[in-house]
Order: sequence, then C-alpha cells, then structure tokens
Amino acid sequence: MQIRDSLLTHIVYQLNPDGFILGTNGSNAAGVNQYWDFRLNDYDQSPETVALWNWINKHVPNICVDFHTLVYNTNGHYTAYIKPIINYHGDYVRQLAKPLNDAVIRASKRWPAHGGIINLPTTLSYFITNKWNTIAYSKYHIVLKHGVQRSKGIGLEVWLSLVNTYLQHRKAFSDSTNVLESIHCISRRLNWLYRWYLRQYLNLIMIRVTKIFRIFNQ
Repeated sequence: MQIRDSLLTHIVYQLNPDGFILGTNGSNAAGVNQYWDFRLNDYDQSPETVALWNWINKHVPNICVDFHTLVYNTNGHYTAYIKPIINYHGDYVRQLAKPLNDAVIRASKRWPAHGGIINLPTTLSYFITNKWNTIAYSKYHIVLKHGVQRSKGIGLEVWLSLVNTYLQHRKAFSDSTNVLESIHCISRRLNWLYRWYLRQYLNLIMIRVTKIFRIFNQ
C-alpha cells in the first residue's frame, strides 16, 4: 500500500512487438536494434522508440528499469547494466543512486555490467539521464530458463527492491538537501550583509578623505 500511495508506476509492456513476433533478437521489423540505436526522431525506421521517447517526455520518471528477456541464451543469469555514478548530475541524485545500485546488485544473481559502454550516447539510458537526470538501469536481463512465472517474480523482486530503497533514502537525502539549502541561504544573506557593511565603511572612508582633502586645499 505504501508504494501505491507514494509512487506512480508506469509499465510499458512490450516496446518491440514486431521484433518479438519475428524473433529478431532486439531489432524491430526494419532491423534497428532499439537498445544500441535508440532513435528519437526516425519514425519511418523506428516508430517504437519515437513513441516511447515522446511518452517519456510527458511522464518523466525518477527511476527507469529496462527489462530484457533472454530466450535463447539459457546459460545467462539475471543481472543489470549499471552506469557510473558520475553520469548523473548533482550530488543529490548521485547519492541516491548509490544505495539503489546496491539494491540492484543484491537482487541480482551475479555482478552487474559496468563501464562506459553502459551509457553510450545512442542508448535510451544516456538520453533519459542526460535530459531528465533519471536514474536508469538499462538492459536488465531476465532468463527464461527459470520459467515464465519465476521470471515474472524476479522482475517484481528487482522492482520492489529498488522502490523500497528509493522510498527509504529519498526523505533522508531530501532532508539533508534542505539543510544544505538553508545553509546556502544563510550564507547568501551573510554575504549580502557583509557587502552592505563594506559599502557603508568605504563610503565613510571616502567622506573623511574628502574632508581632509578640502582642509588641505583651504
């Protein structure tokens, strides 16, 4: 109940329906691999990604998880791609991303993939973070060797782990951010006060110098 009362969750059930039917392993009917080549404006070759991007711009998420299902690779394990913290903007989001990354790692079967390739500038993960600073977990692999029901359960476990961690840390980081904002506000006021007194002091000096100058000229 707490999750439903606190957060709004959107689920895009199937981004690549044509590729799913054709069995093209991640590419759509036009042969565009929508993970590595997420096209924002190419409606002719990739209408699915254009539609999703337009929808995202109207429903900007704080967290995004991109689940992928491995059908043919029966030796894989469920795991995520985790981008470097430095790819996020601002201390607040970076600090929030750290416990979320830990939650993903705990919910995964093996150590996630890391590195610059995770955030290539042609991927949804890059676009959504670069524009909206969304904490994004791209290409979370779920393997059907575990069975359909277990695979659904894994996806739900990962999402609940992320959401509960987000709710737990969001308030703490928000409170600390508010304290910092208050400190910055006080600092700005002190700076303003300092500059005001400095101007008054300099004006007083200038008045005295002017008086002395007049005395010497008499």
